[in-house]
Amino acid sequence: MKFFQTAAITALATGLAAPAAFALDFGNGFTLTGDVELEYISPDGGDDVTFGFTDLTLGWRSQGGGAVGLGFDLSLVSFHDLDDGQDESAFWGGLVLTTAFGDVTIGTPRPLLDQLPKTPDIGAARALDLELGLFSGSYLAYFNLFDSSLNVYGVSLKGSSGAFSYGAAVHRAESGGDKADVIELAIGYELDATELYAAFEQFDAGPVDLQKLIVGARYSAERWSIGAEAANLDAPGTSVSTVKLYGDYKVTDALTIGAQALEISEGGGERIYGLSGEYGFGSGGFAELGYFDVDGSGDAVTASIGYRF
Repeated sequence: MKFFQTAAITALATGLAAPAAFALDFGNGFTLTGDVELEYISPDGGDDVTFGFTDLTLGWRSQGGGAVGLGFDLSLVSFHDLDDGQDESAFWGGLVLTTAFGDVTIGTPRPLLDQLPKTPDIGAARALDLELGLFSGSYLAYFNLFDSSLNVYGVSLKGSSGAFSYGAAVHRAESGGDKADVIELAIGYELDATELYAAFEQFDAGPVDLQKLIVGARYSAERWSIGAEAANLDAPGTSVSTVKLYGDYKVTDALTIGAQALEISEGGGERIYGLSGEYGFGSGGFAELGYFDVDGSGDAVTASIGYRF
């Protein structure tokens, strides 16, 4: 799947083994959220590739009153390269205690950085977004997806108070005799049409200590929105910063067009530009067309179809 790769990904990995349209309510406290997608990418001068993606969460919450409630979450995140047969998957979940301070998840809680507000995929290319996962999301989520030998457990807290939301988590990741301790902190603020957020992750694997800071903002009007997200990644011997800008316009209730740009500071700088169009149908179906250009390395067109729960 490596139609794009930067030196930063290699450097950061050395030494180491989407929002729902609505919740599908089954009743009795059971819900299903997430999406499934089939994506086709045709790079200029390269072989066409087809991918499948799944990101689903089954949740349950007790229906009784009281200050403390019970529940569970179980998430499946998977990636499938339908041309070369590569299949990767990760499971998250655990027992959930609902309290006045927020939801406490004990077991294998999904990383907080994997649950930040989702920025649009560049050129509607979800595979490209996955390829850039070390920049835009959680280290732990990325490594757990691509390393089947990794065992993860921990505890997280997510809550809110008025316009503020907050989260904290600690994880332990083990693979054979190797282990890593992961700490996450996240905060968000919503004021009318403006959304602000920031998150920090430290992935301490002994001699390899990775740190990531992400800050973002989004403004949503009736028919358009704009946003920006910046990240700084530190690893032994390297530091990488990224800036992503995006905007979209709702032409009709069903059709939305958008533009995206990403700049990566590594190796003298890399820029990626994208255009996208999405058409929604039914209660959660969508079809997308897109185009992205990796500055100096070629371009590609994309097409996908999927369903959001």
